[in-house]
Amino acid sequence: MATGGGDVAHAAQAAADVVRWCREHLSPDDPELAQALVRQAVAASASGEMAEFSGRVAYRFVFLFEEALAIQRTAFGPRSEVVAITLGLYADCLRPSDPLAAIAPLQERLTVLWNLRRPLDADVGEAACILAQVQAQASMLLSKEAARQYQAHVFVARRSPFLPAR
Repeated sequence: MATGGGDVAHAAQAAADVVRWCREHLSPDDPELAQALVRQAVAASASGEMAEFSGRVAYRFVFLFEEALAIQRTAFGPRSEVVAITLGLYADCLRPSDPLAAIAPLQERLTVLWNLRRPLDADVGEAACILAQVQAQASMLLSKEAARQYQAHVFVARRSPFLPAR
């Protein structure tokens, strides 16, 4: 089902209202606040909205995921199912716009799952495959960018009056 812009805005506003309520009524380290932040982050990822925090500019959902993960790591420990699930959602939100940035949460998710389960567990294998796919996608993007930059430099170098004629 296609989601219209109004539906995205409505979902983002509803998620923001829940986070606001949680901030007013729950302690700052409450796992319910973290869950609300994750929902808001997923909703915000659809909008592509940028934000600034502590002099850093990024997609708004990045800051929401970082806050949620900090709460979850404190509440459940850094190697928990909840953290692994949130890392997967975080990477899913990053992948369309920045596959290179999605690698770090996917690597951490793989490590968490590896430590929670046997290395041959299906979840561990799936996490490893997703990480490999994203790494391959990022590698292709970097290769294309490197080739583009090389061509631009060759173009400039061929027109430079300072290089000897060939």
